Amino acid sequence: MRATSFLTCSPLVLPLIARSAQNGLALGLLLIVACSPTRYSTPESEYRRPTSLQGLRFRGESAVTQRNLARILETRVAVYNTGEAIRPVMYGKPPIEIMLYRSASARPPAAWDEGVARRQRYQRGEAMKFYESIGLRADLAKGDSLSPPQFSVTNPVTAIMGDSLPDGHYYVVATLNLNSKDIPVPAGAVFLSRTAR
Repeated sequence: MRATSFLTCSPLVLPLIARSAQNGLALGLLLIVACSPTRYSTPESEYRRPTSLQGLRFRGESAVTQRNLARILETRVAVYNTGEAIRPVMYGKPPIEIMLYRSASARPPAAWDEGVARRQRYQRGEAMKFYESIGLRADLAKGDSLSPPQFSVTNPVTAIMGDSLPDGHYYVVATLNLNSKDIPVPAGAVFLSRTAR
């Protein structure tokens, strides 16, 4: 793989760490020391449907974590090359947005749409507009995986819930912009509430 600088250490890239350790002990140890793993929720089996594109497969996971006094919904996506050929992966920043659904079928309309919420905040002057930066690329060899910081997104639970969403289970779908295509990736089920439980 020719793009280790794009990698971030997460539970999704443990196979890459093992591969790196086989190829060079120093690089493997460096990646292991840099690890700061986060636990993610396990989505329901029928919700974890496979997503693939030209030999690439995607896996998304989400969890609610505590940061200082705030509860944060964190979603990450990893890309795996399950084909035989080297696959180029091109993406911008930020390449990922999430939507929340009340059922595993993820049928529209979404209960919450990050893209819509961001545009509304921007129109009210509460958030900066994101400009896509083009030119990030990695070449994945057979069996390699990629999960850079750009493939993760965080949202405060209070901002998601607002004044209208009820407490309950929500199904997360991440839309990953990869190779100029929007790819929906199921990213787990989480329980959201206005107060910690």
